Amino acid sequence: MLISAIAPVSAEVITIATDKDSYVLGESILISGTATPNSAITIRLYNPANVLVALEQAMSDSTGAYSAKIITSKAWVEGTYTLKATDSITGLTAEKKITLIKEIVPPKPPVPLVTLQVSISVPSTIQSGDTAKAYVLFTYAGKTVDPDIKSATIVDPKGAKINVKPAIKKIDTGWYYLEYKVTDTGIYGIQIAATAEDTDGNGQATFQVIPKLATATDIADLKKAITDSSEAISKKLDSVQKAITDSIKATEDKIKTAVSDAQKALAKAVDDSKAAISGAVSSAQAAISGAVAGVKTDVGALKGTLDSISAGVSSSTTFILVVAALVVITLVLELVILVRKLR
Repeated sequence: MLISAIAPVSAEVITIATDKDSYVLGESILISGTATPNSAITIRLYNPANVLVALEQAMSDSTGAYSAKIITSKAWVEGTYTLKATDSITGLTAEKKITLIKEIVPPKPPVPLVTLQVSISVPSTIQSGDTAKAYVLFTYAGKTVDPDIKSATIVDPKGAKINVKPAIKKIDTGWYYLEYKVTDTGIYGIQIAATAEDTDGNGQATFQVIPKLATATDIADLKKAITDSSEAISKKLDSVQKAITDSIKATEDKIKTAVSDAQKALAKAVDDSKAAISGAVSSAQAAISGAVAGVKTDVGALKGTLDSISAGVSSSTTFILVVAALVVITLVLELVILVRKLR
């Protein structure tokens, strides 16, 4: 029997811890924890009234470990604060409670229970190249107030801090906005600190910049560019094809002309050769005819001589010589006949 086992898959978690549980206002909180490897971690600190008072960014390493530091303000109220760490990949959040107390000093006037509230509203996702528009609301005791803005900073994904205080513009009492054009993708943070009614207030917000998405106009432009390129390529191919066709035709014409010229030259050479051969044959025939005529004359002369010799020869020795002469003549005649056949 086969038994299959499936290894359990560990759940994705995020943890957060601090170097101690209680701090004196003004001290630094050392934060550490684990999350998804190579993930952006957003760490927020909320005061006892659940108002965000600090924001930090950290990156987990290849093992998932991360660390960060938040410096507390002596102006903050005492009490139980809540640290929250959020993993940008999984979206999971871990939190821890810590206690902040004031340094033991001579009594001071009581800290106002009501503080300046700084609320920042910005879209959670913005495309690269667009302008991020953040709205800021300042309230004190439930009413909008115009504060003294101490600082306004944008922290980009690389950790660089950009002063955007000059970009803040007023809409109405307590209502402000700022615009900032984003380019790099990643998580951005906005931090604003202000004072009003003798109290300090801090506001934080984050947003993510994603790559620019194609619009209908971009797609239409791309289609037009593709169509134009296709037409240009088609025209170029037609031009090249015509050039090749013209080149082939010109080459064919040259070859035909060369072949025709060669045929004419060959025909002329053959005609010249025929004329030369005909002249040579005619000359040879004339020479052979002359030779045959000469032989005929010589044969006639020899025949006359033979007749004379036959009439005067009576002895057998003379007869033998005559016969020999006749044999020679016969051979000459056969030679003449052979030459005529060769003609």
